[in-house]
Amino acid sequence: MSDSYVFSSPIIIHPGSDTLQAGLADEEHPGSIFPNIVGRHKLAGLMEWVDQRVLCVGQEAIDQSATVLLRHPVWSGIVGDWEAFAAVLRHTFYRALWVAPEEHPIVVTESPHVYRSFQLRREQLTRLLFETFHAPQVAVCSEAAMSLYACGLDTGLVVSLGDFVSYVAPVHRGAIVDAGLTFLEPDGRSITEYLSRLLLERGHVFTSPEALRLVRDIKETLCYVADDVAKEAARNADSVEATYLLPNGETLVLGNERFRCPEVLFHPDLLGWESPGLTDAVCNAIMKCDPSLQAELFGNIVVTGGGSLFPGLSERLQRELEQRAPAEAPVHLLTRDDRRHLPWKGAARFARDAQFAGFALTRQAYERHGAELIYQM
Repeated sequence: MSDSYVFSSPIIIHPGSDTLQAGLADEEHPGSIFPNIVGRHKLAGLMEWVDQRVLCVGQEAIDQSATVLLRHPVWSGIVGDWEAFAAVLRHTFYRALWVAPEEHPIVVTESPHVYRSFQLRREQLTRLLFETFHAPQVAVCSEAAMSLYACGLDTGLVVSLGDFVSYVAPVHRGAIVDAGLTFLEPDGRSITEYLSRLLLERGHVFTSPEALRLVRDIKETLCYVADDVAKEAARNADSVEATYLLPNGETLVLGNERFRCPEVLFHPDLLGWESPGLTDAVCNAIMKCDPSLQAELFGNIVVTGGGSLFPGLSERLQRELEQRAPAEAPVHLLTRDDRRHLPWKGAARFARDAQFAGFALTRQAYERHGAELIYQM
């Protein structure tokens, strides 16, 4: 639904629960990436809020964590605090990107959680962008579909491993196949907390929010997925040890924690959970789809998200899927170096395409028909 106006390059926003990625569609990479978090004022020494105004956003909020209350506006892919999210968007437009939102179409990626259970949030987002930021055009795109689009695909299976939400999403011709959409229990936070428990066994205590952020960095720096856990555990201890320099100058030594930590992705029972592991979840999701799609899904598996960066993860998943997939369905995993940014890159690519003009909701159409029209886009 388009009107004959020419605007500046669309603004692309991928509002992850942990990190927000933003930039212009004609850029190769997100121009700004920052923690999707706000700091609210608190009375010194107490946990009571003096006022609820957002004082700082992103890394600035984390740096002031001793004097502010930290809050994530987006949780598990769903906006839960609209005032805080508006503050994050103001920061994005006016401080991170230095753009005037009223001069650019705005494209926002949407989590499958919103697609399945919280679609009214899409209307709220549309109203916010038109009413508060005076956007000339708005588009809301499935982040799963955009991950595929970044790879030149419109049909395939997306395995997204994020910090707050992880999922397996079959997509056919740009639309999620709801029957196969599966949310995974272990997400990035679960793995970080599990590593903190393993480190406690060595006598290292990491329990505060600040300490857990450090554990997350340890996880991302040193941990890996073992191809065969039993064989890896049988190796000489020295061969798997690695060190991490703590901020206080001490050296932390990790051994088998390096591969025990991400193993929960494949075996959630290590956390006491009964949910299926990653390989089972992928197979189950595909087998719930129409049989005519299954071979194409096995052959176009796109892995994305920060949790997909563990060394060895893609190779392990490929091997286990090959053991499970039908003989007539060759398995192919696409693991690009830029996979952390695939939803953003796919949305940017889509916004550059000629078909985008017919997909975006214009201000004129919004004023005539309301935010509900976003569902028809």
